[in-house]
This record gives sequence, structure tokens and C-alpha cells, in this order.
Amino acid sequence: WIKSFEYPNHWDFRFLSDDTIPEDLYLELLGSKRKVLFCEGKKQSFDYKLYSALFPDFFVVPVENCSKVRAYTRAMNSGGLANVQALGIIDRDLLTEEDVSELIKENIYVLGVSEIENVFLLSELLKPFASAQGDNIDFEAMQTELLNKIAEKKKRCFSKRDVSMQHKFFLKQSLKDAVQTLKFYNL
Repeated sequence: WIKSFEYPNHWDFRFLSDDTIPEDLYLELLGSKRKVLFCEGKKQSFDYKLYSALFPDFFVVPVENCSKVRAYTRAMNSGGLANVQALGIIDRDLLTEEDVSELIKENIYVLGVSEIENVFLLSELLKPFASAQGDNIDFEAMQTELLNKIAEKKKRCFSKRDVSMQHKFFLKQSLKDAVQTLKFYNL
């Protein structure tokens, strides 16, 4: 990649690795004068549509998953294209605060929710939307009710798992007893 050239023969170039950013993506970014925002998803996905609307000054590029967002952002910012600055934005998933702090240092930002769709469950977004629609909703009561339902389902889920584990234990014990019985009778 030719980063710069000064007459008569001073060339500043970089060799690009085949496994960092696909060639067609490089070509797409080549003429961009806007900052690049890598996000998860595809062109048809909610992530791409939302980020394109929220960040109109950026060239938003969906690259399927968080691993590619990280890799492509790092590759672009390590001198991939001289005139392009890249940022990445990924879902929180199961990242720790330490992980988030390290990613921010690399211009990779992390949502405060585990998945982008969860932003629609935030009261900061729901309250103004409901108000604009003329709805008067008690979000605190709704949140409490939802959390109680989740807690109840969680209890049932764990009790089912416990019962399942007990069945497995008794089944194993029964099999062990049967094997012992067969050994006792030399069968």
C-alpha cells in the first residue's frame, strides 16, 4: 500500500497482510474522507441501520462479529490507510470493566448493554418515546414486575435442573448397583 510519495523517488509504503482486512473492503474505504465505524452485523441488520442513522458523519461498515470489528479497527489504525481513522463499536456481551478499558484505548467502544437490541429496554429511551406518544407509563413498576417474573422463571429453571441432576444421580447409582450385582453373581 503506497502511503505517500515525494518527488523524485521517496516512497512510503506498507505491506498489507491478507488476513487483516479483505481487499474489497480496503478498496471501499480507499476513497472515504469520513471516519470509519466498524460495527457488528450485516448491511441488512439492525446494528448497521441504527449506527448509520446515529452517526451520519461516519462511513459505517458492518463486519459480522465483534472479533472482526476488533481486528479491522486495529488494522486500520495501525497505518492501513493514511487518511482514514477507524473506530469500532461492539456489544457488551460478557466483557469485564478491564476488557472495556483496554478496548477504548484502541478506539473500540463497548455498549452498556449486552446486545444492541437491549437499548430499547432502557428507560432513558422508553420514557421520552412514551411521553411523545402521550402514554403515561409507570416504568419503575413495569421494571419491578419484569424482574420479579425473571426471578421466578430463574427459580423454576434451576429447580428443573436440580431435579434433572437428581434423576441422573439416581440413574448412575442404579447402574452402579446393577453392575455390582452382576459382578457378585459372576455374570
